[in-house]
Amino acid sequence: MAGFLKKLIKPLDLPLLAACLLASAAGMVLIFSALESPPAGISQSRYMIVQGVATAVGLALAVVISLIDYNFFRPFTKFFIPVGAAALVLTGLFAPEISGNHSWIDLGITYVQPAEFIKLLYIVTLAAHIDKLGDDINRPKNFIFLLLHAGVYIAGVLVEEDMGMATIYILIFVIMLVSAGLRVKYMLLAGAPVVAALPLIWTFVLKDRQRFRILTLFDPTLDPLGYGYQVIQSKTAIGSGKFFGAGFMQGVMTQTNMIPAKHTDFIFAVCGEEFGFVGCLAVIAILLFIVGRIFYDTKKSTDNFGRMILVGVSAMLLVQAVINIGMCIGITPVIGITLPFFSAGGSSMLSVWLAVGLVLSVLRHRKKNWQEAL
Repeated sequence: MAGFLKKLIKPLDLPLLAACLLASAAGMVLIFSALESPPAGISQSRYMIVQGVATAVGLALAVVISLIDYNFFRPFTKFFIPVGAAALVLTGLFAPEISGNHSWIDLGITYVQPAEFIKLLYIVTLAAHIDKLGDDINRPKNFIFLLLHAGVYIAGVLVEEDMGMATIYILIFVIMLVSAGLRVKYMLLAGAPVVAALPLIWTFVLKDRQRFRILTLFDPTLDPLGYGYQVIQSKTAIGSGKFFGAGFMQGVMTQTNMIPAKHTDFIFAVCGEEFGFVGCLAVIAILLFIVGRIFYDTKKSTDNFGRMILVGVSAMLLVQAVINIGMCIGITPVIGITLPFFSAGGSSMLSVWLAVGLVLSVLRHRKKNWQEAL
């Protein structure tokens, strides 16, 4: 038994795994405090159970996925694309509207956000596509096919009217392609039509609530009781924490429900109020270590497919962390992005642990040649 456990654990990146567990545990502490005085209709015990179960199941699945050679998924990537895109479109068409978008499926006992899990299919399929192109990635025809590949997924997210998730998908795509050696001029050429169309997008595509989210980024006082309220309250809470914070479960704004979505999108504001600058710095340090460790692990991958999976996962975590913390301190629009490992939410927690499982799979099986592994 001891030999089996040693064989199971030895190939894993234990510092990465420890940091992820630390982040999940710290997140549960913050959620517990945030919901000690819960808003109406929200149960502290329910959220803690969901978060704990999602973490435990996610950790177990991460270990199981690490045992599966990541090259096993390669032949199926061409099927993942239509399946993932169809799931996103169907969710957008038939899911009820919650918080302004159609991203959640009601399972009766809980809600599930498919786009969180499809992000992993998206990363794996992009990694396989980039690997297949190899040095030919800079051919115009190949870049167009990559745009179509990403566009299918992004269009599905846009059907859900989830601009936040669409932003994550776009930035993952950009980071993966730049890491793969795509010439910057192609990105500029692809972005030029979007920039040119911004006035039309602003006028005819974005809804009023989406426009206000952007406007209040520059001046929250334009709508202090509406779209600017979240940012104002979050910044006030973080500022009031000063250096060491008010203490665990001692944050006035946290405990009096003055911070909207305090257990999900604005969990960082809870950290700022109750644990101060030191607590915020600790959260950022843990997340930077996780992202940096995965980037560091790209050097250990012996094939481009595995390397691009690692790049995609680290990009996903980095983008979400930057946007979420930016939302809380008022430098990015409030677009409903959770803080990885820290925010409450079963789908969010489970998806990041599944992503960790992909990373561990690449590290465990990196010495194999993929043709021999199939």
